[in-house]
Amino acid sequence: MFAIRKFFKYLWGRKFKLVTDNAPLKHILSPDKSIPVLSAQRLQHWSYILQAYQFEIVHRSGSLLSHVDALSRLPCDEYAPDDLEVCSIAKDLPLNSSIISDETKKDSVLQHVLFQTKVGWPVVPKYLPEIVKPFFKFRDQLSLEKGCVLYNARVVIPASLQSKVLDILHEGHAGIVRMKMLARTSVWWQDLSRDIETKCDLCNSCSMVNFKRSHDYVPWPEAKSPFERVHIDFATLCSKHYFVFADSFSKWIHVQRMSSMRAIDVIVVLTTVFSIFGDPMSIISDNGPPFDSVEYVDFCTSRDIVVCHSPPYHPESNGFAERAVQIAKKSLEKLLLDSHNNTPDDNTCDLIVNKFLTSYRNTPTTTTLKAPNEVLLSFKPVTSLSRLLPNFRSESAKKSEFRDGESVVVKLSKNHPPVKGTIVRRLGPTRYLVSFEGVLRKPHINQMNHSYELVRCVNFTACDFVL
Repeated sequence: MFAIRKFFKYLWGRKFKLVTDNAPLKHILSPDKSIPVLSAQRLQHWSYILQAYQFEIVHRSGSLLSHVDALSRLPCDEYAPDDLEVCSIAKDLPLNSSIISDETKKDSVLQHVLFQTKVGWPVVPKYLPEIVKPFFKFRDQLSLEKGCVLYNARVVIPASLQSKVLDILHEGHAGIVRMKMLARTSVWWQDLSRDIETKCDLCNSCSMVNFKRSHDYVPWPEAKSPFERVHIDFATLCSKHYFVFADSFSKWIHVQRMSSMRAIDVIVVLTTVFSIFGDPMSIISDNGPPFDSVEYVDFCTSRDIVVCHSPPYHPESNGFAERAVQIAKKSLEKLLLDSHNNTPDDNTCDLIVNKFLTSYRNTPTTTTLKAPNEVLLSFKPVTSLSRLLPNFRSESAKKSEFRDGESVVVKLSKNHPPVKGTIVRRLGPTRYLVSFEGVLRKPHINQMNHSYELVRCVNFTACDFVL
């Protein structure tokens, strides 16, 4: 036991063999067996000490241990000194103040700092060496303790041990803030904060776990005309799939219920839209199977349409389509709640979709301040709301001078002879209700003419033509 304590620095952390000529000790102190309860207290104490080591106990007869017996019984006039010089230290031994003190003696910068702290700092740093001048502003906080330089209550770490100290601070992969808080309790050196930040930034494990996507916003170029750039995507609501088509210039949206999401079905819908409004210059979509198929690409290529796909797993690149999907899904969900039908059939879904499209396309947007239909079609379609306004259209250029009860001549066509009749009342700007000897007809104003009759005037003896 004396030898184990003496050579602790060589044996700790290493596996070794313990050879003895005492056979009972092999069983009593064996690391694989527990010590007997009735063993002597000294043996129990030895067993507790040996538990800190990794060893294998071996029995060997005394005749084979003559060199050990000779060293233990050889008379010696002088005792060997207790402070043996350590030749090597295990790499995994923890740092302590003694090691820091030894490295401080080897560090040229800290040796100058240690000397100036002992003899005193000058009033001005003019005559100090260049390597010591950075410590001049901290001179009032520097002190010495057992060969170590202290900054307040924190030990100044030599340059040779700074990387090891950083490893200790980052042992649990703490973040930058917590590492700095931990460092402020014990250690210090110049540029400690910068080294901690560099350590965290260069840690591969931290970079893998703490990876965050960049949120830099790079918008699409602004469209200058309708159908210059359109965005398409799919939406799913109540187990039904919808194809969403959106024009980036007019904000015009088209939603089509889809029985399947095959490429041929997408081509059919696009062909219908293009037959009405023409082909767009480019189409933006994600990388879904219908949009990445050969049929879809060939269809767009045949119409000279540029096909653009957003990066995989990055829906922000097709954000206009995603926004259109969100608007459509929210509105359709509200309309479904109004219908009190949780499982609508296909016809009901189509009616709800058309109701949403009618409302959305004729409602001004916040970006253009006009309705999408007005921007795309260049006129305002008639809606249930627009009918509330009075009709501002001008009347017919030809003003009628026919009065109720007036006699007129009507010629319906070149094959009909002129017939005299009497106006009953006016039906509209160009039509009248005329009586022909009890028969009512509705001729056009172009088919009528005034009838001039002789009327006896009361105040005159002669006759006058009254219109």
